[in-house]
Amino acid sequence: MPQASEELRSKMRARFDSIDIFPPLQFLKNSGWSSDRGFLSPPNCHITDAEWECVDFLCEEWDYAYNPMTK
Repeated sequence: MPQASEELRSKMRARFDSIDIFPPLQFLKNSGWSSDRGFLSPPNCHITDAEWECVDFLCEEWDYAYNPMTK
């Protein structure tokens, strides 16, 4: 069941023309993020606003989790 705020869903629609799981996930992977069994991990300590919005969306809408530990 969707749980992200309408504001966050609107941001995803504006950025990706969709609220599907794949565009924000691909955006993060293209930025060097990893996804392991639903845990999102950043490539380094610098995280852009766009990346945070995608992480928030995936966590709130699709039950992903954020793992601040880098590999």
